[in-house]
Amino acid sequence: MKKNIYLYICSALLSLILIGLLMIFVFDKPLIIGWGKTAYDLKYLHYAQSTKQNNIIIVAGSNGFFSHRCETIEQVLNKNCTNYSVSAGLGLDYILEKSKEVINKNTIVILPLEFGFYNGSKEDSIKANTGNLHILENDHNYIFKFGFKRTLYILFSKDFKYIIGSILENILDK
Repeated sequence: MKKNIYLYICSALLSLILIGLLMIFVFDKPLIIGWGKTAYDLKYLHYAQSTKQNNIIIVAGSNGFFSHRCETIEQVLNKNCTNYSVSAGLGLDYILEKSKEVINKNTIVILPLEFGFYNGSKEDSIKANTGNLHILENDHNYIFKFGFKRTLYILFSKDFKYIIGSILENILDK
């Protein structure tokens, strides 16, 4: 009888591990969620090609993405500029933490945040599902960076409906 209980427990744990690995490494949405990684990769590449001194970095959600032009800032101020804005749906804590990859002591930071960030709660940031999905699929270095509660939201941000959507989106992507 005890052997059966251990067998059931081991089976359950292995199942959870397998499901977790599938959720992290197999089921993804390259069109809806994956574009954030592509955007950040291109923005970092632009930053890396600059002199990295006397830089101006724009950090925001889509507000900064659509309302600020680095080309104009570079012409007027004669400084390198990188628009590191992507999407407000990623959550303020992730956006700010991600920006640390390109900010140094000589950086001028422009922070045109969305109005929702000013009146949003810590709970809103923890539950930022688009950001949680982005971290789970594209930026594993940040899974454990925001505390235990956010880590749980990140790890359990996918459900059965997400799996179906992932399969369909990957078919469309191919």
